[in-house]
Amino acid sequence: MKTETLHRREIWSRWLRVSHWTLALSTLALMATGWLVRHTPSVAQAAADWHYIAGSIFTLGLALRIWVMFSDRLMGRWPFLLADPEPKKMLQMLKFYLSFGKSTLPRWYAHNPFWLPIYLILFVLMALIAFTGHLQGAYPVVFGFYLPSLHAGIATLISLFVLGHVIAVVMHDLKGGGDDVSAMINGKRLFEVKPIPEQEISGVHKVSVDSLKSDRKQPTAPGEPKNDQDG
Repeated sequence: MKTETLHRREIWSRWLRVSHWTLALSTLALMATGWLVRHTPSVAQAAADWHYIAGSIFTLGLALRIWVMFSDRLMGRWPFLLADPEPKKMLQMLKFYLSFGKSTLPRWYAHNPFWLPIYLILFVLMALIAFTGHLQGAYPVVFGFYLPSLHAGIATLISLFVLGHVIAVVMHDLKGGGDDVSAMINGKRLFEVKPIPEQEISGVHKVSVDSLKSDRKQPTAPGEPKNDQDG
């Protein structure tokens, strides 16, 4: 009888995790202080001061994440954000979310196939919100755009992403068993190694034994020879 083993694989580098949590925590602070500035006049000035500090930290985190895109040794490099879309897995992920985790959770190695295109949009929005946030005080109108209104609109979109992202990763950990939350803390995801890759268990990430024995080669960037490591 063939046995199954669990294997932890390093996916996210230290600097990517630092940038992620810097952006995550500063975004939460920006959401809270931004709401206070708009809806609580009694503490608006103090909240605005903290909002500016959180915005500066957010900008540093974004700059670090951009640096990681070009220097990372694992999955944080920019080519992996431009990987070919996988419509079948994206549809399976959508079914998983709409069924509240009852349908099968598809396999993926690092970046969630459903969220991957959204990440690209998110980086553009984060760059825009940092730009408008730092300029709106001195230059409220740029190229005909009223920056405070643009800034508030982008902040709403990012807040919706944060809400969806938190719900999604909790569902993944509850239903998938891939340690998606802890992976962004320790850098490693959990995979189930099965001798027969065709034999699938719903909601559990799996990789083949051969791929895990192949000298720890990383998935390649677009245009490079591929190593089949879809986990």
